[in-house]
Amino acid sequence: MSDLTPEQVKALADSVEALRTETENQIKSYDTVTQEKITKIETSVSELLAAKNAPVAIDAEELVDQAKELVGEYFAKGDSTFERQGMELYSKAVGDQMSLTVSSEGGNLLPKVIGSLVDGYIRQSAPIRNVARVISQGMNYVQPVKFTGGTADIRGEFDAIHTSAAPQIDTITFTPKEVNAEEKLTVWATEGDAVVDLVNIVLTDIASAIGEKESEIFLTGTIQNPLAEGGSIKNGLLAQTKLVAGVTNRTATLGSMAGAETAAIGEVDFTDFATTRSLLPTRHSGSWMFSKDVELKLMTLKDDMGNYIWSMGNVASGGKSTIFGDSYITSDFFPTVAAAADVPVAIYGDFSKFVIADASPLRWLADPYTSKGFVNYWARRRTSSSIVDFSAFRALYVKAA
Repeated sequence: MSDLTPEQVKALADSVEALRTETENQIKSYDTVTQEKITKIETSVSELLAAKNAPVAIDAEELVDQAKELVGEYFAKGDSTFERQGMELYSKAVGDQMSLTVSSEGGNLLPKVIGSLVDGYIRQSAPIRNVARVISQGMNYVQPVKFTGGTADIRGEFDAIHTSAAPQIDTITFTPKEVNAEEKLTVWATEGDAVVDLVNIVLTDIASAIGEKESEIFLTGTIQNPLAEGGSIKNGLLAQTKLVAGVTNRTATLGSMAGAETAAIGEVDFTDFATTRSLLPTRHSGSWMFSKDVELKLMTLKDDMGNYIWSMGNVASGGKSTIFGDSYITSDFFPTVAAAADVPVAIYGDFSKFVIADASPLRWLADPYTSKGFVNYWARRRTSSSIVDFSAFRALYVKAA
């Protein structure tokens, strides 16, 4: 380098600088092209992924139609179209699945829980299922029952500690019975609108029949549920022994429905309801159940000025009628006021202490073979019921002449 003239050194430096600048420009140009390509690839991949993962566009009306078709297939073919997971029934996810509206993007599988759908129809005819505690258990379900509890007391600092008697606890074994219904039809279709027709006709009719029979069993049944310590109690809410003498909010007699009698013979009024309500222990939240006949009598009660005194719900806001702020439901299996003897015309209490134990889910069988030219549709469920806390209910009885 020392042999070069200053002019040569400057020329060499200029050449190196020019080469460096040209190299940087080439690198920048190459990088810019590469980034553009990568950006295009990323955009294309994102669009493809979005298209692949995009849900199938289905409006609400189409989903309803799909649900009807799915249920129709179930009622046309029975349990063979589905699989059970525990106590619930699902459409199969593989093989002969019920996959509706299958599209090129992958389809729309409807994993409907058919058991709960059918139960929706049954609950319309069995309103007690809406307020009772419903559990899914196997055969011979056992539930503890406590009918007396411990007591507490006060003492001075150095006085004796209060010792209460041991609580009396027994166990009750639920005795299940099968509720079933069968209908024979001369048509059988597996696709198209005829399937929906089967749903509307068969599902509603059989489910309603099963619901009504379940209500009858849960309310008036005399099935004996054995106790571990001996004896038994009846399963029906209205089938317990009448008890009105000496009843207080501490009364809890196993096998007896404690309560009050009406003040007048063969009549009910709001005072009777208030008396019955006052006998329920404060630890229990209460609601009412009675017949349509009792509801009508309450609705038509008037004061001395001829004004109706029934507390109607606010129809504009969707409110329901109440009694002293407590909700109520009606059942056809409560007696009318005129026909009541030793059976309550109304019950007030915590209905979660009335347990319905389903030993099996609702099963459905479509049989096109037994009767040629017909399809026998058969539904069944094994179930049972019992009061598990006799302090949680108070009954209103009509005073006899």
